[in-house]
Amino acid sequence: MKKFLAIYGKPRYLGFVELPEELELEKGELIRVDTNRGDELALLVGEISEDQVADYAKLRTYSEHGDGRPKNSEPLVAHLTYKSVPGEREMELVEEFRAEETEILHAAQDILGLHELDMKFVDAEFMLDKRKLFLYFTSDHGVDFRSLVRDLAREFKTRIELRQVGARDEAKIVKGLSSCGMECCCSYWLNQFAPINIRMVKEQNLALNPAKISGICGRLMCCMCFEHQVYHELWVGMPNPGTKVKTPIGNYQIAGMDVRKKALRCHCPHGRDKLIPIERFQEFKETVMRGEEWTSPYEEEDAQVARVRQIRESLSGYTPSEESKARVAKARHESATIRKEAVVGDGEEGPDANAPARKSRRRRRRKPAGERDAATQNGSPASGGNAPNVSKSPATDSPVSRAAPPAKTATPPQGEDAEGEKAAKRRRRPRRRRSGSGKPPQQEKAPE
Repeated sequence: MKKFLAIYGKPRYLGFVELPEELELEKGELIRVDTNRGDELALLVGEISEDQVADYAKLRTYSEHGDGRPKNSEPLVAHLTYKSVPGEREMELVEEFRAEETEILHAAQDILGLHELDMKFVDAEFMLDKRKLFLYFTSDHGVDFRSLVRDLAREFKTRIELRQVGARDEAKIVKGLSSCGMECCCSYWLNQFAPINIRMVKEQNLALNPAKISGICGRLMCCMCFEHQVYHELWVGMPNPGTKVKTPIGNYQIAGMDVRKKALRCHCPHGRDKLIPIERFQEFKETVMRGEEWTSPYEEEDAQVARVRQIRESLSGYTPSEESKARVAKARHESATIRKEAVVGDGEEGPDANAPARKSRRRRRRKPAGERDAATQNGSPASGGNAPNVSKSPATDSPVSRAAPPAKTATPPQGEDAEGEKAAKRRRRPRRRRSGSGKPPQQEKAPE
């Protein structure tokens, strides 16, 4: 018999299953197994040895994970019984169940709203024989859901079993993308949740920003413990991050750990950072406490960092000279010329350098009525009169003068016409004053 590791259920439970020697199955295939939950399908992860079985048996229990686990729940690693290889009909049933589970989840949430319980449904799952329906939910405390279970069983006509899961298990069931852009580790390869605390984050020189160190479950990301062992071994016997070493010239502060060089990074009183090898930290501490200068073996690299910092500081207050300004202006002019030539080359007309400058339009002042009549009577173009039009004959192309029509002689109004014109002038709207010059003038009333 060959022993395989298998995953079953939406919460990705682990289990051992023994398969016959003559059965040739590969990693990633589905098999039909009998579990303590019922008849369901399991995914083969791979063949394992007896030593690996012993290692999996030593895995921590759910109660040691941080989120806790309710009693009478699934064991961390279970023993499964192989039944058969699923056929096409069984695979079709599984697809139908998955579509039906989505509708059941929405209906269960509506029923939950009627009971007003402090809980949230995460997902639903049918067994292969459809005799049992599992509903996974989250809650911050214990909930009395006996009346809810009766209503759910009456609605779905099957046996209902509610399973409370933690915040991490919710992320494992729902799945999603982490801040790194990859799928969450717990939803596709992580087999257990290791306890994580904020000390692990500090030892890895990470910023204590909740948005960057928390996963979609709201807890510290599982990847915080992947490299923690390396940092933990380097910090053994060393002071904690943020520790200050008091000296006559000021305080030295431990900033973090450089894993690649296996050295402590320390802030110096004069503003520079130093890398101190772990094995020489005691020597460094004794030297600086006597008020002496300690030379780091990475002095060359420190000097290079200081040069870069000095260049940055000098550039922050940099003022360009007249020569550099002229070079920049020349480069901008050349780039603008190239862009104009490219536009002309595409078929558009560019500006003509020889074209005369466009004159600005000025509004001509309107002359009084008397002057306009006099200019019209004289017929001079300069005074606003009508000049004789000159055109070319279509036959001879010679200029032909056309006499302007005789101007009408303006006769001064007499009698009632003169009085009406004077009244019209009085009714004209007075000219407005400029803003800020006081109140606008009162409009004169026309005589009755």
